[in-house]
Amino acid sequence: MPFVIAAVVIVGVISIVDLLLTYGVVRRLREHTRQLTALGAGATASLMAAKGSAVGEFSAADTTSAALSRATFTGSTLVGFFTPGCTPCEALLPRFVSAARRWRDSSRPVLAIVAPGAGDDAYAEHLASVARVVVGEHANTVAAAFEVRGFPVVCLVNDGGVVVDDKVDVDRLADPVRR
Repeated sequence: MPFVIAAVVIVGVISIVDLLLTYGVVRRLREHTRQLTALGAGATASLMAAKGSAVGEFSAADTTSAALSRATFTGSTLVGFFTPGCTPCEALLPRFVSAARRWRDSSRPVLAIVAPGAGDDAYAEHLASVARVVVGEHANTVAAAFEVRGFPVVCLVNDGGVVVDDKVDVDRLADPVRR
């Protein structure tokens, strides 16, 4: 009988220690969840100029040597920023092209900016059929005007050069008239 009592006491102590450790882990997970949520919200908000802000003045040329500036935005323009070698950019590119095709088919302008780097010509070639494409140093100028700090970024800009939506989900652009 003393062995049974000892075994029950040992199991009880182990259960209490386990309960305390589980409580500590749950508290730590809640703290990490709050931190990650705050970090995630800040990360998406800080990729470019915020919704409602005006695009900075810039002067650039697209791949056809046509002039481009803040004044050239007519109507609601879909704008995408990409950089070669960026895995998220490569994943977004086909979806952006598909959305841009639908957007352009409804007579709305599309602009694609490809940051300079190895492979920027391939991106430009892929995007040229659906958008005005800006590459090279001109791309840096446009990205600076939009205050782009991360890639990829897709936004909508109105004819006044104001960011209408800074977190565009290209999969929801199936019906551009809704915008």
